[in-house]
Amino acid sequence: AAASGGGVGEAAAGLEAESPAAVRCVVRSNAVAPRLDAGGKTGLKFRVWSTHAATLGKFRNKKAPHPSMSRQLVLTNRQTVPLTFTLATAGPFRVLSAHCLAPPHPLQQTLFTTSLGGKAAEGEIYTLPPGDNVVVDLGFLANAASQTLAGTAALSNNKPITLMEQVNGSMTVTFSTGCTQQIDLTGNILRPMLVCSPSKYHFGIGMVGGDGVSIYLSISNPTEVEANWNLIHVPSKTFTKSRLAGLGGMVQNTDHPDVFEFSTKQGTLAGPTMPLQTAAVCLPTDVNRADQAVFKQTITTLKWHQPGEKEEAQKAPFSLNVSFRPLENVEYSSRFRLQVANGEGFDFVLSGKGTYEENEQKFSGQPRL
Repeated sequence: AAASGGGVGEAAAGLEAESPAAVRCVVRSNAVAPRLDAGGKTGLKFRVWSTHAATLGKFRNKKAPHPSMSRQLVLTNRQTVPLTFTLATAGPFRVLSAHCLAPPHPLQQTLFTTSLGGKAAEGEIYTLPPGDNVVVDLGFLANAASQTLAGTAALSNNKPITLMEQVNGSMTVTFSTGCTQQIDLTGNILRPMLVCSPSKYHFGIGMVGGDGVSIYLSISNPTEVEANWNLIHVPSKTFTKSRLAGLGGMVQNTDHPDVFEFSTKQGTLAGPTMPLQTAAVCLPTDVNRADQAVFKQTITTLKWHQPGEKEEAQKAPFSLNVSFRPLENVEYSSRFRLQVANGEGFDFVLSGKGTYEENEQKFSGQPRL
């Protein structure tokens, strides 16, 4: 081959065909994208009460203020080669800490800070050998995420009721090869709500200076969130004489909340309680009601107990005693609100008429319920 004129270090032409020892190999490669196994999970969900999110404060020392605001995720290297990666979050979520048995990466830099906005363990470099895993503690910043934690927001601002607010985010695993893996994060903030029956009640005629007339209002919490409530009076608008004349000459009732006395004006009601219809505090079925009645009938229904349910005494609605004691012989009407902390309240109207006549029994013109 050298005599044929080939230079030093150059292969002679036709060596592959002439040499019996030459072997031609076909080499193929399939690129395998790096990926961590999250135990079959494609995402992680948080379920937080608005009462906890608004009152328990910030994350401090890598710990969540309530267990519902933290979740744990195990990421395992199922591939046959070591994987080097970093973790980063988007949205109101933070990596609180990460634990693994692998030795730290030589270029690892800890960027942990204890402030609310700090991203703990984010920016650290991890190298997982095959078969090893890293345990990641994730936190949901619910108090920073929620935009509707103010109580009775819907009642005061005429906004639609939102009993569950969903906030989305993600955690991104960035590998040294430039590939990324995304894990979806979802935070659900649950708000409490109260309902009351009856929502409007007319006491009829009450004697001024008498013993008064009393009823019980049934308050129910249909949500799983504990409702902390207090009772407030909602002042009515004052109409001018010209406005009343435009409304057909109607007379505005006296808004004097002190004539209505309540057994308590604050409390805590755990949920879920029995629905008002199931608790038999609504009107019974009226079989004589016309098919085209002005008001729809509220049916009272009952159900059997299910295994694991609360005791009936714990599920029953709360009974609030209300007494009507008029001060003058006028028509009274006042609106009250069950204001729920970091939740949705409920309005109800009470009315009645005062009289000085002991035997006055004339019809007031309004239904009692």
